[in-house]
Parts: sequence; C-alpha cells; structure tokens
Amino acid sequence: MGLDFRVIYAVQHYQIKTHSCVQKVHHLTKYGIDYNIAIGNHPDSRTLQSCGNEGVPSCTGGMKRNYNNDVTVSSVRIKQRRLDKISSSTFQLIGSSLNKIFWFYKKNVEKIDGYKSFLFQIKNELINKLYECLENVGRIKFNLKLEATYNIPNQSDTNENRSFKTSAVELFASTDISTIVDNAFEKLIDEEKNYAGKGSNFSFLCIDGILLGVYKYSPLSANSFIELPKDIKNKCTVINPQNIDSFCFKWAILAKKMRGKNNANC
Repeated sequence: MGLDFRVIYAVQHYQIKTHSCVQKVHHLTKYGIDYNIAIGNHPDSRTLQSCGNEGVPSCTGGMKRNYNNDVTVSSVRIKQRRLDKISSSTFQLIGSSLNKIFWFYKKNVEKIDGYKSFLFQIKNELINKLYECLENVGRIKFNLKLEATYNIPNQSDTNENRSFKTSAVELFASTDISTIVDNAFEKLIDEEKNYAGKGSNFSFLCIDGILLGVYKYSPLSANSFIELPKDIKNKCTVINPQNIDSFCFKWAILAKKMRGKNNANC
C-alpha cells in the first residue's frame, strides 16, 4: 500500500503529541520521497499533467517524465546530507523503518566518469548486498535511484540534481539476481539517454551515487476457513464457506449461487 505524505504528517503530528517513536517518524519523513518514488506514489514517478518545459506533457498530452528533477529545497538538502555523511565507497545503510524498509547508498567516491563504467563497477557489490538482504529479510522488492549533477556549460551557479530510477522488482531465493540487475541497469541507461535526447541546455557534470531501496515483500496468499466474529456472523450478510483447502474465494463464489437459509453464513 502506498505511503502518502499526508499519512506521514498525521502520524508525525500524533507521535509528537504522545512523545513516542519520534525517531522512526523522522526516518519516514526524511526518506519518504525516495520510498514514494519507488512505489509510484510521488509526483516524480507519475504521469505529469502540467505544461511547459522539456519532459513535461502538453495540456492535452499524457507523456511520463522519465527522470527526476530533484531541485526542491527538501530534495537538495536530503541528497547533500547523504553525500556529507558517507565517506566510504561501499553500500552504507542510511535509514530504515519498521524493519521492513531499508535504504542503502553507495557514493561515487572514486569519481568514476560515465554511467556504464560506474554501474559496471558496482554490479558485484550490489548483487552481494541483495543476496544479503534476501538472507536477512526474506522475500524483498528493490529499486535503484541513480543520482547525478548537471549544469549549463559556461554559466555559474547552474548545478542541478538529476536522478534516474527503476520500478520496484520482486526478488526470491531462486531469482537470477544478476539478470535482474542487468535489466535494471539497462533501464537506468535508457532513461538517461532519453533525457539527454530531449534537447535540454543542461550537460552531465558528475555521478554522485546510487540509492538502493529494499522493501520486505509479503504478497497476499490464500488461506482456509476462518471463523467470523459473532456480531458479523449474526447479521447473515457475509459468505464464509467452511472449506478445508486454500480455495476460499472459489468456494465463496460458488456459495453465492447456492440457495438456502444459511447461505450468507455458510
């Protein structure tokens, strides 16, 4: 389920009143942008509806911008804090929430120039980190956000943040992680090429690093019969077949076709 900033604000407001769990709420607020981008619940990950600049659709269009223009004050500050905090070149845990969401960041300490070279350099370490997360967390989803700086040549104070991202992908113990990572890298490169081909006045300056988001994945699964609460059961409004297999939904559909006094309370 998407974690909306309005929900974060409400939780934060409540927690401040009760003086509890402020630190966890802080993490949710601090890294909320990256989480919402990962799950498609942030304006930068949706189809834009405004008009005007490159990468933005016309009033009647529906084109999706394939890069993040991270120039808001909060985005710039969050990124700068990340870069200031990390001095090593390995993936560093920079935040977590509820033991279900984890953020790792690898800073481009070596100042590697070129996207393909940088991604090739980090591939093995990224794969090892994902295997480690699978072992410690279980089934997961992950996404990548490649961060860089662009500027307008021969003009001062024109540096701006740009980032290219992937959608969250499921990983299991049997997954071919190397292939999944290769596909993710291809998507990042394609997004950068699309952005470069838009005719923007901005030119690539440097790669800052890459953000890895890992999310504990708990897909819904079928189950057997569960007794209804008495007050609901007595209303005779819910179809709840007493099955002994995992096809509860199928039996609920079939039960609807049945006729009888106890239909609603099977």
